[in-house]
Amino acid sequence: MTDSAPAGTRRWTIAEGVEFRRCADDLLAFQSGSGNTHALGGISVPLCARLADAHGPLDLRELSAACSQVQAADTGSGVIAEATIEDALTDLTGIGVVREVRS
Repeated sequence: MTDSAPAGTRRWTIAEGVEFRRCADDLLAFQSGSGNTHALGGISVPLCARLADAHGPLDLRELSAACSQVQAADTGSGVIAEATIEDALTDLTGIGVVREVRS
């Protein structure tokens, strides 16, 4: 986690009560409060894996680096547009798997 991030930096963390399970190439997100289960694929898998391993909220730069490493290992190209990551985070926030934390 970046401790010296400027005020107003957008950060994300796993929402309270969300647990993950692997299922083939997908990641299942189970929400204990609602009982909802979501099958996550694509860029959502490394995003959630990195957030789940973190000891606090992560910013877009940190998440971009983690996703680029996974992308490079999978395809040989590690370039993922930050807008793509932001879109995935918006979707994950919308379904209640992650939450945004303002610093």
